[in-house]
Amino acid sequence: MREHDRNFTRDRAKHLLQKSDATPSMYITDIGRMFDCIVSSATEKFSAEAGLSGRGLSRGYRQILFHLSREDGVTQLRLVQLTRLKAPTVSVALVKMEEHGLVKRAADEKDLRQVRVYLTPKGRELDGLIRQKSRETEEMMLAGLSDSETEQLKSTLRKILENMIGEENDI
Repeated sequence: MREHDRNFTRDRAKHLLQKSDATPSMYITDIGRMFDCIVSSATEKFSAEAGLSGRGLSRGYRQILFHLSREDGVTQLRLVQLTRLKAPTVSVALVKMEEHGLVKRAADEKDLRQVRVYLTPKGRELDGLIRQKSRETEEMMLAGLSDSETEQLKSTLRKILENMIGEENDI
């Protein structure tokens, strides 16, 4: 993520804290953006060393790594279903990820028409870095909150999500 983008995200959040008419959805949106920015920034050094853009990993790459770390050896079609990314997006990402040694593709031994995608040790290392930074960011987000405040926050956010799911037919 470019420094300009990080600064914009941080400045936007600071501006929101000054608004007396800020709504919960505004806070939720900016918290999500800040979280994404922090995790993306943490991958920049790894990305540069791996010959990737050096700007951190895209959300699509992170989604692919996430799902492969939980269900290694899936087909490309399954990755499309899991990530909800478009098939061409996954295809292009896998080519690039394979070029950078993050994944490997191999023919299915039982059905040679199928190609399975696997994480490499380098891909697992990167997934571990993302997970660790996500945990650290979560801890930072909740710093200063008591256990009961954290539970109340989770309960409130859960209710909000349930309300939104109940209205999903409007989406």
